[in-house]
Amino acid sequence: MLMKTKMLKKLCALSLSAIMLTGAGICEAAPLISASLPVYAVEAVTPVSSFRYEENDDGGITISAFIGNERNVVIPKKINGKPVTEIGNDAFVNCISLKAVKIPNGVTRIGYSAFYGCTGLTSVNIPDSVKTIDGNYIQQGGAFERCTGLKSVTIPNSVTHIGSCVFKGCKGLADKNGFVVVGNTLYDYLGESKNVIIPDSVTKISGGAFFFCEGLNSITIPDSVTYIFGILQEGIN
Repeated sequence: MLMKTKMLKKLCALSLSAIMLTGAGICEAAPLISASLPVYAVEAVTPVSSFRYEENDDGGITISAFIGNERNVVIPKKINGKPVTEIGNDAFVNCISLKAVKIPNGVTRIGYSAFYGCTGLTSVNIPDSVKTIDGNYIQQGGAFERCTGLKSVTIPNSVTHIGSCVFKGCKGLADKNGFVVVGNTLYDYLGESKNVIIPDSVTKISGGAFFFCEGLNSITIPDSVTYIFGILQEGIN
């Protein structure tokens, strides 16, 4: 237990150094998680004119930006007869009025910072086709990082790669003790205790989970934790 605690403190120190040098956290890739929660009902497909988009090399469409004013968004399944396959990096970044989004079946990737800072977002529906949800890399944010109002999310078993920091700062997903846990992975600690005891339900700790942890006196890691990102290996693809 002591060894685990020392390892995590070392990770915190390294993470903080990276923030000071780059101005943003550098998070490693995190593994598959699975969660099933209620999803806000959104039905009418949002007009294509509300999006900027581009064609991929494989003939699919990437949503590159949301330029509409809809609060409840249903991303179209096809644009110009071609399937939408990716939600691009920064596509909805800081869309604070966005309340709910439905991603169509056929999308395989949700990019870095895709919904970063969407503070009004309360729910998102992720279809079974999605395989990758990107987290931080250098100065790029997690796909749902800082979505402070997010209260429900559905992650299907099809997802085989999910970046760490994806739910960093999502205080709406935090439990009463300030732990942001999705599936069995701890993504953030938003509590006020200086002596943290991680719950036994956690088996993995995401890179970046304890960024800005200078005020902590101690962290107790349960035996259930088998994986700490950035220490044991870089990630799972």
